[in-house]
Order: sequence, then structure tokens, then C-alpha cells
Amino acid sequence: MHASWRRMLTRGMALLMLSGVLLGCPTTVQYQRQAGLLDTMGWDQAHQRLRELLLRAANPRVDEVEVTDTFMRYHVAGTAYDVRLPFKDIWRTEVYSNNVVFIRGVGDRLLARPLLATPEDATAFADLVLALAERAGGGQGGERQALVEPPPVVPVAPRE
Repeated sequence: MHASWRRMLTRGMALLMLSGVLLGCPTTVQYQRQAGLLDTMGWDQAHQRLRELLLRAANPRVDEVEVTDTFMRYHVAGTAYDVRLPFKDIWRTEVYSNNVVFIRGVGDRLLARPLLATPEDATAFADLVLALAERAGGGQGGERQALVEPPPVVPVAPRE
């Protein structure tokens, strides 16, 4: 009985490892960024589009979004948490094949990682965030060297 249990466990582990290899891990998506996005779209339309993309995000579920020229803030539905990301603190974005976008700050710190609804939403979100970050003094084109602490998650009073 002991040998059959061990054989079944070995087969199960082999199947688990094989499925991991076959499915693979999400990879970064190579895409062409839209240069001059804010010039063609305009500030108001860019802010509105970013709001729409965050409200459609699969994870976290977002029920309120505020976008200004200097930051974006979103409320995580069903919680007391607001996430506030100053655009000047955003250094780069990474878009993954599973529609997750990593928003990174100076020193490669992970500031946020929303899961967007579609691949198109993920690339549009990354483009808009970087365009707004570059206008605010962030982005990879800047000369800043100082490490910036990630923005805190600020609890707010529960919604009624």
C-alpha cells in the first residue's frame, strides 16, 4: 500500500510540473508606444479614458476614480482603501500577456499592478499612465536619481 501511495504522489507531481511547463508564465508584451498621445488626445480625453480603463479593471475592482494632471486615485470596491499614485513617482510600466500592468517607480519599485479587462485596455492604460507621468516629470526620460517611497494605501471611512 505504501508503494502505491508513493507512485500516485510521484505521478501527481510529474503531472503538476508538466502542466506548469505547458501553460507557461505570463510574459511581457512588446508593443509600440503611441508617441505624442496627450497632444493628439488632449488632457480631458486622456483623463476620461484612464478613468474608464480603471473602472473596467478586473482586479482590483474599482468603483471610483479621480485623475488630475498630477496624480490618479482609485477606490478599491468593497474596501476602505484608496490608492493614490502621483504621476511624478511613476518611472515605467510593464504590460504582461495576462493583461496585468506593472507600474514601477524609481529603483524599480512596484507601485501598483492592476489586471485590465483586455489586452487593448492594458496597452492603452500603460500608454496613458506613462504619457501623464512624463508630463509630470516622471518616466524613464527624467534625470532623477533619488529613491522615492511608494505611495501609501490610505484607508478611508467605510462607504454607507
